[in-house]
Amino acid sequence: MPIQNENPLVIPAESEKTLSQIWVSELRVSAESASDGRLYLRLIPCDSESGEIADTEHAKDLHADLWDLMDKVPKAATAMKAVFDAIPDIEAYYDAEKNENQ
Repeated sequence: MPIQNENPLVIPAESEKTLSQIWVSELRVSAESASDGRLYLRLIPCDSESGEIADTEHAKDLHADLWDLMDKVPKAATAMKAVFDAIPDIEAYYDAEKNENQ
């Protein structure tokens, strides 16, 4: 049963917002073999000017077969090749940082 509140709660209205960009909040690649792999992306609307990132309720989660994606989306294959090509440099950086912090 509602009781009249002498100090009512006032929740201000929020103005409409347009978040016209996408923030990639998660990117996971799992490649167990040359025929078994998965790609997971979580995309969240954002605005780089204000720095605002929408709540996760507005996120879009993408799950895909990695190798099928590489076969059918040439830009994805090019991007993955760039990651693979960078692995020696990434590993060298990681090892240098690890040794520096010991």
